[in-house]
Amino acid sequence: MNKCNIYLSGGSIPWLNTKQSIKLAKETGLDGIELVPFKRITSELLKSYRQNAFRNDVEMSYVKNVHQSWRLDVGHDEEYGIGFISSLFFIMLRFLLFPKVRESNNLIELLTQNLNIPVTVHDISDNWTKDNQGKEFPGGILYEIIGTSINPKKLKIWMKDETHNVVVDCRDDQSLRWAKNYGFNSWQKFWNWIGVKKIKCIQLTFIGINGLKKITKHENSLAEEQLLWLNKKKWKGSVTIEVNPVTLFILYRGNIKKGLMEIYLFVKQTLLEGRKWS
Repeated sequence: MNKCNIYLSGGSIPWLNTKQSIKLAKETGLDGIELVPFKRITSELLKSYRQNAFRNDVEMSYVKNVHQSWRLDVGHDEEYGIGFISSLFFIMLRFLLFPKVRESNNLIELLTQNLNIPVTVHDISDNWTKDNQGKEFPGGILYEIIGTSINPKKLKIWMKDETHNVVVDCRDDQSLRWAKNYGFNSWQKFWNWIGVKKIKCIQLTFIGINGLKKITKHENSLAEEQLLWLNKKKWKGSVTIEVNPVTLFILYRGNIKKGLMEIYLFVKQTLLEGRKWS
């Protein structure tokens, strides 16, 4: 059985603090969390660090990755394929949920220095990849390709650095949005072009109800096809589960833990064991 780590994105549980998120991840069989620097999380952990509790807290070892602030997405929604009305809603959420970028960067710098963990970004510009002093975050950069602005040549050059790697998403729109723009007509060709070894993380994203409903009903899905493909490639990396909490709440009738456990079992059966779910 392949050994790949499975993490829970803090974006799935924004009402929980860090320790509560870690506790939930443990209870559902997951290996850790991807920390998303919401206002409450950022304030809590910066205060903890100043009191030296942060550095002596064993629980923090379960923070395996940190995501850059979603505030940095403001102004890029058209490139991401997000419509005007949805963009207004997302902009409001970004400013409501996230602190100033300088403040979240302070936390990301501390996390990457003390835990040696990578930062997931939506762009490889300095705004996303460097701290407030202009130095690249030391734990490495995971580039989640959402928009279409970067060209293949520039991406290949960037990936030559061993600390620069890629996150690919199992959603239909993100699996091929960038790829189709540059002539890749299948996600397999796109992923092979990146190089399986340079794909360090799979983002298993469920935003709407349809994608997650396929998991609950054991139906064929793009995610199943992709995870089985990675199993055959003997891929080693991590999977980050990012699920809309409203979708999770509705489909599992309020039992969020049950929903996360089923998603975990889906990943385990397909990616780790190489067995079909449908």
